[in-house]
Amino acid sequence: DQRGGKEGSGRVRKISTNKMKKAPIVFIAHNRPDYFIQCVNSLAGQCEDREVFCFIDGPRQPEQDHQYHYLRWYHDLPNIEKCRQICQKAIPKAQIFMERKNLGIGLMLQKARGKVFGTDEFIIIVEDDCVFRPYYMKQLDRLIDLFKEDERIAMINCGGHSGSAHSYTSQKENKDVLVQLGRMHTYAMRRSSYEAISDIMNGYWGLIKEARTYKDRPEEKIKQYMSAFGAANNLASSQDSCVQSALVSKGLVGISTYTCNYKYIGEWGEHSFPELFNKMGFPRHKPYDKYQHDFVWNEEVFLKIKKEHERRFLK
Repeated sequence: DQRGGKEGSGRVRKISTNKMKKAPIVFIAHNRPDYFIQCVNSLAGQCEDREVFCFIDGPRQPEQDHQYHYLRWYHDLPNIEKCRQICQKAIPKAQIFMERKNLGIGLMLQKARGKVFGTDEFIIIVEDDCVFRPYYMKQLDRLIDLFKEDERIAMINCGGHSGSAHSYTSQKENKDVLVQLGRMHTYAMRRSSYEAISDIMNGYWGLIKEARTYKDRPEEKIKQYMSAFGAANNLASSQDSCVQSALVSKGLVGISTYTCNYKYIGEWGEHSFPELFNKMGFPRHKPYDKYQHDFVWNEEVFLKIKKEHERRFLK
């Protein structure tokens, strides 16, 4: 029963009257302007009252991709410039940071978090291959406000149960349900939670820096390293998995709405291709289309989500 804990329980605590500064949006992009333009345009009208940052990864160098030599370098350059132009045109106030060479998504996220967390307790990370509902940031702001004083909640998104969109009927029936955070396409993250895992993640960043590219990261070394902190033996070596594993090892969790409030469009990418995209069911996902104000939350729901995280990420 996805609605476990609702019977006889109250709604989420009342919101404090102290208004928080709205969390800044941090876009992460590289060389996919056809996706990025859809992503940015879906959020341009939702970020007028907050800071916006855009971090654009650099071109892959010949030494990073010996198989293709200069082909990818020449391919990357114009597409990276298009991404810059897209962000500048749609959101003129955005602060744009561009890399001279390719870092990969792991080190780009490390850099972005490090810079923007300097002034904000929450930041909202947005990767370039999601198209958002018109109320998405309002929904995420609501959840940030609800959980701003509960430091057990490290990450929040509105991405559906296990990062997937169930049938529209199922989403409507469970519109006030909170579940385990699934895929990290877009999410709000708490600074104190990120600081809590810095002892683990600094070692991870060091390992991926050893590789020519993020895709070539030393998978076995990473698994052995993360295992020392209690990570599951089958843990993926991606930064998403390692961040979540590190958080869970500290007793922290990520939560999501049962409803999925954006459309994932990343059919092509460094780690995606049409066959996998179709296998994961993304073309069949129907995002939800209504803002939800109140959610079911109590200790039983928290413990259920915490146990799901532990089963997924820890030994």
